[in-house]
Amino acid sequence: METRGRLIYSKRYPSENIGSLGVSAGETGAMAWREPAVASDGEFLRRLIEDSNFIPNSERRKRAQDFIGLAKELSTDYEIGADVIEYPYHVSVKLYLYCTTYMDELKEMLVDLLTMGDDITFTNSKTGTEECILAIDYMTHDCYIADRKIN
Repeated sequence: METRGRLIYSKRYPSENIGSLGVSAGETGAMAWREPAVASDGEFLRRLIEDSNFIPNSERRKRAQDFIGLAKELSTDYEIGADVIEYPYHVSVKLYLYCTTYMDELKEMLVDLLTMGDDITFTNSKTGTEECILAIDYMTHDCYIADRKIN
């Protein structure tokens, strides 16, 4: 199974250092970055890969362009850092968000992007900035694990 993706969009915008805003890190509620725990036994991953089956879905493939377009529009219109990565069976959008209030049209666009996606992941940034990374995956294929459809 191919695991490397092709970067099809990437954009970053300058951000203010939270220290310059007169707020201490303790006031933001930010947690220090911790490396995720990795299972020492690769049996689970091996079985997951062996039991996975991907069936092309032409409708989902077509709608992936809408997903990509909305992510790019969100990034450029609101200067939100983003990566769009195309993998063999899905497209992943990573948004680099800061602790702030998201309202009106921006909020609606985020909700639309989240609704289009099949799964989401939130992580802290490894860079030490106060950003949160929101990853949204859109499956371009029907995915079955052990003959059970998961998307």
